[in-house]
Amino acid sequence: MDDTLYTNDDVENYYRLICRSIKSSDKCLPRAKYKKSIKPYWNNELKRLKTACIELHKKWTSEGSPRGEQYESFRLYKDAKRLFRKEERKMVRKTEENDFKALSEA
Repeated sequence: MDDTLYTNDDVENYYRLICRSIKSSDKCLPRAKYKKSIKPYWNNELKRLKTACIELHKKWTSEGSPRGEQYESFRLYKDAKRLFRKEERKMVRKTEENDFKALSEA
C-alpha cells in the first residue's frame, strides 16, 4: 500500500464499493448447501445392520445395561455394533476410492 493519506470520504467510498460487490456476488453466485446427513456410501445392508444394532441396544438397556462378556445382551449388542462400524468403514473407504479414481481420470 502506498503512503497516501485517505480521507473519510475515500474510506466510505471503498466501504460502499466492497458492500456492493458482496451483495452483487450474493445475487449472482449459486448457493450450495452441505447436508451432513447425506451419506453416499449408505446402502440397504448398512441400514439393516444399523437397525439390528439399535434393536439390540434397546434390549440391552431394557435389561439394565449390564456390562461384561458374561451377559448375552451386552455381547450381542457389542458384536452388532462392531460389525456395523466395520462395514460402514469399508463402504466409506470404497466410496472414497471411487471418488478419487473418478477425479484422477477426469
